[in-house]
Amino acid sequence: MRWMIGGQGWPIAGGARLIPAGTLVGDGGIPLAELPSPMPMDAVSLDDAAYAQMREWYPYHLHMLLVGPDVGKATAQTASFTEKGASLSSPSPKKAAKG
Repeated sequence: MRWMIGGQGWPIAGGARLIPAGTLVGDGGIPLAELPSPMPMDAVSLDDAAYAQMREWYPYHLHMLLVGPDVGKATAQTASFTEKGASLSSPSPKKAAKG
């Protein structure tokens, strides 16, 4: 799972430490086990597993969750993977040409 910290950063430890915006968390970044959970709501999910975890942490705020450009690409073609407000980067339907 991978996330990128969004917004103005993420204050942790009662504000004693600030994880700056743009910091990667998870695979290739700060290990998730070293941070409190849940991730902040404005963290950007960079893979499907991270997005699924955010959906578990924030089931009533799906319309506010942020996703990276690769999230949902594999599933968008094989299933209707739509959540209100989730940007899954699936192709838009083409309009029929007028005669």
